[in-house]
Amino acid sequence: MRFGKPVIKGTRIAVATVLGHLAAGDNPDEMAEDYGITKDDVLACLAYALLLVEDEHIQAVW
Repeated sequence: MRFGKPVIKGTRIAVATVLGHLAAGDNPDEMAEDYGITKDDVLACLAYALLLVEDEHIQAVW
């Protein structure tokens, strides 16, 4: 966490930054290289976003 926001472990790169680039259509491999992270880090950001969305859905049902 940095400033209350989730970051990629061992970095100061915000998960939201990675997700924003993916949403804009950036290539995950190129993005990983540009930020000095792995493609698995990029995919972990997507997995984290999925968990948040699923959690919101579950809370909305209850």
